[in-house]
Amino acid sequence: MPNLNDVELNNNNLITLNEETFLWLFENLQSFMLAGNEIRCDCRLRWMVSIPIPSYFKGECSQPEHMKGVSLKNLNNKVLVC
Repeated sequence: MPNLNDVELNNNNLITLNEETFLWLFENLQSFMLAGNEIRCDCRLRWMVSIPIPSYFKGECSQPEHMKGVSLKNLNNKVLVC
């Protein structure tokens, strides 16, 4: 899919983003939308901290409670614990 630029996975009941599945999307898309998912921001998302984020990216943590509402763009290893 070399011409794929934009992906919207809004409201798809996603809980975590597996590196093997999602890394290509983060590295190659211009737009990636994950709004409305119940993303659990824990150590399983550490892979996202050091990679480029698409220019247009929307998604936020829903769990754990202290991370609720934090943008996935603003994650760091200190807050991603298991």
